[in-house]
Amino acid sequence: MHIHINTLYYRLKQIKEMTGINPKEAEGTTLFYIGLCLKNRMLSDMDYLEVKNFKKMAYRCYKVHIFPLAL
Repeated sequence: MHIHINTLYYRLKQIKEMTGINPKEAEGTTLFYIGLCLKNRMLSDMDYLEVKNFKKMAYRCYKVHIFPLAL
């Protein structure tokens, strides 16, 4: 990654504020890693139409703050 160090710290802070999980700790990093693996596995098992609908649903959930990270 080619970003300024302050940008990285800001993004990590935003992740912590949005999710309540600290990505600087081992437990937080593990949770995010497992979540990304599951998301990728789920998306790879879907066909194109299902992925499109899933992304729409995820965006709606993000907008109403059901979960903080959109895809």
